[in-house]
Amino acid sequence: MSSQHIQIVLCPGRFPEKKYESMYFDIYKCWHQVWSETFLEIDKNPKLFSDAFTRQDIVAAILIEGQCKALSLHRYTSKESILKSHDSYFDNWSREHIEKLCSQGPQILVSSYFTIHSTARGQSLGFSTKDYLLALTTEVFLNSSCHGMTGAARKNRKVHDITYAWGATPVAQDIPSGHNDLVDLVAFFRPEVERKRNENQITEHFNQIWDQRIVIDQALPENIRTFKAWPYLDRITA
Repeated sequence: MSSQHIQIVLCPGRFPEKKYESMYFDIYKCWHQVWSETFLEIDKNPKLFSDAFTRQDIVAAILIEGQCKALSLHRYTSKESILKSHDSYFDNWSREHIEKLCSQGPQILVSSYFTIHSTARGQSLGFSTKDYLLALTTEVFLNSSCHGMTGAARKNRKVHDITYAWGATPVAQDIPSGHNDLVDLVAFFRPEVERKRNENQITEHFNQIWDQRIVIDQALPENIRTFKAWPYLDRITA
């Protein structure tokens, strides 16, 4: 498969650049559709709130012929924040698990919502979308300054197998996910991820695609340095 058929896109969880809004919403729609169907299947409840997507720092997506077919979500945290903030992601991680995750340093990239559209599963596109998505997810980690990256790999979809193939280190196995299925909790560390990437036959092709990636900047309506009270508030408090 030639590189131009596959496009990698990195975007923020919210407030994308105006010119990329259509692409951003296509990525969001793929995420929402896949996980609504997943939660209906495993929880009998398809309700999914958008803030699970919009609170992310990095959305890493794979587009095929212009349509989003796979993505994963990423956000930054730290050991101190995990232990003090009651982060819902770590509800099924014990203190021992967190210590293993942070064994090589405190800065952590939380990877979640490993998403593959139903039309891109297995070999339906002529290649393993799952492999390319793991290549992308680990590439995001390697390009970050984080010491480790999380994973909660679903057992019923065999995601744990492909996760280990791309360098994940087991933290705990057969852990209830909170959604009526089991996951392996894993950590990604640089030496093992780099070793596995060097061994994988798709890495050369993936690198070509990565080099042609689209990066969508975040366009917040304002930030704290430019924030000013509205004029009417001055009148009220005068």
